[in-house]
Amino acid sequence: MPSLSLLRRRLKAVHTTEELVSAVFLVAAAKLRHLENLKDPAERFSSAVKNLLERFAPVEDEERKPSPLLRYFKEEGDEPLRIVITSDLGLAGSYNNSVFRYVEDVAKDQKGEYLVYGSKGKTHFSGKVPLAKIEGIDHKLEPSGEEIAALRGFLLSSFLEGRYSRIEIIHNVARSPLQNEVVTKTLLPLTLPKFDPDFEEEKCPPLFDEEEDDMFEKLLPFYLEAELSAIFVLSSYAEQSARRRAMDQAKDNAEELGRTLGIEYNKARQGAITQEITEVVGGYEAS
Repeated sequence: MPSLSLLRRRLKAVHTTEELVSAVFLVAAAKLRHLENLKDPAERFSSAVKNLLERFAPVEDEERKPSPLLRYFKEEGDEPLRIVITSDLGLAGSYNNSVFRYVEDVAKDQKGEYLVYGSKGKTHFSGKVPLAKIEGIDHKLEPSGEEIAALRGFLLSSFLEGRYSRIEIIHNVARSPLQNEVVTKTLLPLTLPKFDPDFEEEKCPPLFDEEEDDMFEKLLPFYLEAELSAIFVLSSYAEQSARRRAMDQAKDNAEELGRTLGIEYNKARQGAITQEITEVVGGYEAS
């Protein structure tokens, strides 16, 4: 049986760990509530801009100027850019490891460069996959509006210049409070269905000052910024959800270990007391 001093040190370490994971749990829960207020509006706004973009997009059977940004006007190539979103911090369960495995499986069979967000991903993928080198782009996990605009400008110019045949983004999404899933979303080229107006709009369509092609070209950068902003919010939400879940499990494990060690410590302490009493009684009787 371990000594009392060793058991006391282990109990103290377990209580310290329990306090730590409880603090991380509370921080993650607070951030999750904040991100929950951002997640739904960001998704709705991105969806609304995409619906508006569909209205002006040239489709395959129209005699309009073809756009190289649409999938059916763009020949597929094999030089994609994949944006990968990980985290700066650990203690998030399988949040990062699931992305690592997913990207490594993709990299085995497919070519392409990778633009990695998050220090955990940069460290892990260094030397394992070809990383894109982009000057003037700050890879922050919570990018400002200016940084989102700079990223959008780089993606559009690189795609139109033919540097990349397509641009994808790999990130986590929270499917439920208990489950995250790694998904891939293609940003460019776009896949837009033919716009189908409802009955009221078909009978009385809205009037626009500019031509459809001009409206499409102006809306596209706006849509990409909205989509990127929404994806970064969704990824942060999934990260905090995974961290809260991991810390909740760690807290339960620490409490269980503390109870087990407490019982073991009490047994050892009672045994030591009994031993001391036995020695005192034995000494008295011997005298």
